[in-house]
Amino acid sequence: MAGVCEDTVRLRGLLSKRANGVHEFLASGETRARMPVPLPEVLGISAEADYYELTLLQKTYAVWHSLFFGNATDDERARHRAEFDRIDRPEIIQGGVSAGARGALKKRLAECNYRKDSKDWRVHLFGNTHGVFDGRVFGAPMTSDLHAFNGTNIHCIHLPDPGRGENAWGEDRLGTFYNLVDGVKNEKNSGYKTVVACVAGKNRSVAIKYAIEPELCSEKPLCEAVCRAVEGYHNNRDMDLAPLAPKPPKRSHGQ
Repeated sequence: MAGVCEDTVRLRGLLSKRANGVHEFLASGETRARMPVPLPEVLGISAEADYYELTLLQKTYAVWHSLFFGNATDDERARHRAEFDRIDRPEIIQGGVSAGARGALKKRLAECNYRKDSKDWRVHLFGNTHGVFDGRVFGAPMTSDLHAFNGTNIHCIHLPDPGRGENAWGEDRLGTFYNLVDGVKNEKNSGYKTVVACVAGKNRSVAIKYAIEPELCSEKPLCEAVCRAVEGYHNNRDMDLAPLAPKPPKRSHGQ
């Protein structure tokens, strides 16, 4: 074992002990099963979750087997590590809850078997300008009463789009945005399935996803002020942006 790091030796041993059990599970045809700890911890999956999808088990075991038992090249190992990151840390689901946007979000949630009482999920829901949170796409009510979301995995976020004057984002609101990005990133990296949703699905929820996984975003937030907030997050949580408000529209010549 000379030259092999201690963590690698430990991982090999733990996986070896559990290999037969994993193979028996895969051969059984079961779609879900309770998995023993520390296997989930070793694979980087959230230990809080009790159940794991069959495809997740197949892929994680195959990837880690190739990494630590196979004769993979450095390039293959790098590719397998990237694949494991995509498996273990699913893409953030982003969308809107308005009439024109909720259909796409509802379809995505159904594809992923979302349940509002599942501990495997974390939902961050922005309210509208009146402080009303539309949780209907998640099987919850549309209400300003936060107690209505007790017992669910839905977390309501009081953070309107930045506006001008008193609606600009001061340091408190900008800090709320930065902290939310950190929180969603940590949940994703811990193996939770994460959702961010705002009203139209065009600004605040896009900003959270874009700040964490820009390579998976087809577009930036529509509001340029929100785009600057994302840039501020990547610039060491720049608080000098406050007060943050949309820039006035440019006037054409002759006006």
